[in-house]
Amino acid sequence: MAITKEFLINETDFRNFALIATGIEHADLDVAINQAQYHDLRPFLGDALYFDFIGKVLGGSPPAGYLDLLNGVSYTNADGDTVEFQGLKPMLVYYAFAHLITMNVRQTRFGARIKSSNQSEPADGVQIREQKLEARSTATQYQREAKKYIDENPDLYPLFDKTRPVNAVHRAGFHITKA
Repeated sequence: MAITKEFLINETDFRNFALIATGIEHADLDVAINQAQYHDLRPFLGDALYFDFIGKVLGGSPPAGYLDLLNGVSYTNADGDTVEFQGLKPMLVYYAFAHLITMNVRQTRFGARIKSSNQSEPADGVQIREQKLEARSTATQYQREAKKYIDENPDLYPLFDKTRPVNAVHRAGFHITKA
């Protein structure tokens, strides 16, 4: 996976939706955003819509609806109710935040090490896991809203694969338990 320098979200978007420290390294933020776009947004939108969306939004020629999908919009749903859709940005922020949470563990020639400073204490594994799960849970809530918005506006997103389950982005995992 190549890291692109063009992203759908930036540090300002992070500050609008998630509490992150001001000293986060830009390189770490770029890696986390890239992972969120490629590993979380891409499976959700499907390849056809993802590559079209990325290419046109970042290329400066988005068709009707793409900027609304990214930034959010008020719309009237099938029941006639006005809905405030937040857009893909908060979803991407929280997925990127979940990736960022685990980035303070670095692989060195001496094994895994936790980045720390004299002004803080490193979180333990349980705290890190809980914070990551909370961020992914919040991202998933925004993702459900995005799916609902796309489903209610099919003419704007004909490349969206309606057969994909909303949780297609979740990766399989494993759990170790005592026998």
